[in-house]
Amino acid sequence: MKQSGVPIAQLSAGAFFPVMAVWLGWTGAALGGVALVVTLNIYGFWVLRRHYHPREVDSETSAPSVREPVSQASDGPAPAAEKSSVVALLTLFSVLFAFSLQALNVYIPLFAVEQLEFSLVVSGLTITVSGAIGMFARVWWARRIGAGHRPSSLLLGIVGGSLVSMGFLLAAQLGGFAALVWAAAIVHGATALGANVIINAAVMRAAPPGRVGRASGVTSMGMYAGFALGPLTVGWLRDLGTDFTLSWTVAAAMYLCTVPILLILRSRSPEGDQRW
Repeated sequence: MKQSGVPIAQLSAGAFFPVMAVWLGWTGAALGGVALVVTLNIYGFWVLRRHYHPREVDSETSAPSVREPVSQASDGPAPAAEKSSVVALLTLFSVLFAFSLQALNVYIPLFAVEQLEFSLVVSGLTITVSGAIGMFARVWWARRIGAGHRPSSLLLGIVGGSLVSMGFLLAAQLGGFAALVWAAAIVHGATALGANVIINAAVMRAAPPGRVGRASGVTSMGMYAGFALGPLTVGWLRDLGTDFTLSWTVAAAMYLCTVPILLILRSRSPEGDQRW
């Protein structure tokens, strides 16, 4: 449920900023965003002061049973070196996948305005639709891994759906089919936005004992590196051409590059082992 906060923010941004920009201009929209962030931070501090008691938490976490890493609860131990290689593969996957995921998050609305002649407010709704679906999709994907499905299988399904969304965007660009941008936003929200949940769960399962925090930090660093590089690169490619054809093609290629990583990850599990 906590992971669903990200697509909720995406939903809110897509609805909030275009309307505010039309009403108050982009400076007014940015200042409105600052006011919202300050208000939410004040509320967050109030919640912590009301419900969080550090002394109680410290006494609870001192118990060995609480400190035991989640990864030790998996079905059977795996060698530390093998688990470290799995974390490395998940990190590489995170970089490549996040590259394209964030590129779509950033540029679908601009694509709708520039290439499909959507209004500013309607183009913002494309990412709002994606975020709304992603909010529920993260819970659904989390339940799949909670039901015992292999992370590699789930991520292969997510990559497949993400490639379909890229195909819709390329078709919208090349054929001028404006309705396909909505199909791309829906599929993107239902698949790509759920990847983070699966990656986090896989890291908890694969990290060497006692190193869950470090491993999750490394994979998160990889994901945020992809988040930074994707929009920068795709935006630069957009500036080189006259449309988004090259941008979407490169984003699709990055999605494709994740498939061999998942196949290698899948091969690391012994036959009959559903861990990875």
